[in-house]
Amino acid sequence: MPVTQKDIAREVGVSQATVSDVLHGRPRGRVSEETRRRILETARRLAYRPNASAQALRTRQSRQIVYATTQIADQQFGALGESVIGGLARVLADREYRLLINVSSSPEQEVAALRTLAGGGVCDGFVLRAFEERHPAWKALADLGPPFILIGQCADPDLPSVAHDAPGMVHATLRCFRERGHRRVGLILEHQGQVYHRLFRDTWNAVAPALGLDGRPWLAECLERAAAETVAEQWLAHPDGPTAILCVGARPGLGVTRAAVRAGRQIGADFDLAVTVEWTANWIFEPGTWYFATDLEAIGRRAASELMHLLDGHPSPGAIRVLPRLAQI
Repeated sequence: MPVTQKDIAREVGVSQATVSDVLHGRPRGRVSEETRRRILETARRLAYRPNASAQALRTRQSRQIVYATTQIADQQFGALGESVIGGLARVLADREYRLLINVSSSPEQEVAALRTLAGGGVCDGFVLRAFEERHPAWKALADLGPPFILIGQCADPDLPSVAHDAPGMVHATLRCFRERGHRRVGLILEHQGQVYHRLFRDTWNAVAPALGLDGRPWLAECLERAAAETVAEQWLAHPDGPTAILCVGARPGLGVTRAAVRAGRQIGADFDLAVTVEWTANWIFEPGTWYFATDLEAIGRRAASELMHLLDGHPSPGAIRVLPRLAQI
């Protein structure tokens, strides 16, 4: 059984009201320093923890934030295994908030669950992990009451969201390739259909010709490393094939690396490879590889910080896009 204020009062021989005043720092009444010390020591000895529900009723704050996602997002994109959750939890812990995780069977069920949580006062705010360009919960969030922030490529610039800057990474890569003398450049994407990768593809098709680069014929979408390796072999064997390739994801990046090494192309010299990869995984690539050190934990930290600002009464930040630094291994 959890220890209550009544248990502490019984041990010390004072009223529960006196215990409550001391534990909450209220100066009401006259409590001697000796009594205050005994109450605090007894609370520590009995491992007393305040009742969260009672605190929520008293302060009208739950000190809890809900991270909402779906089973589909977890199965397809590993939403529950992302380091973004660690980033969220660390910032919230510094502000003495707890992070609750809610996994729904579908986006529609997610909306219903959020509505129930908001109506029951279970949380002070939401973090929604979205992988779709048009998420069913977006319009509903504004009507729920508590502040919220989206993590993902939200198409509505008025909704508060945090994500990596996909178009910015394309611009930076193509400028780098052009400055290094390349004219024929390729793009290999890891997934098909996801808005994040569509942004890469659409930006690539628009920016490459604007910079005088031949990038339209050299575009592929590969789900596995082996498929990317096969595509890269064909491109590198073509007399007019690309001399630089951007890979979105670690698996196509590894496939292109193997094809380049087998073709005798020196990465960073006569052939340039750029990859988007979690910063902790850059060691798996050859020296000379360019990489964007994408950091999902940092995205989680930024999202939590922005949500705290919203809880403090600040206006919505709109769409925040974080551009990772392009560096060379």
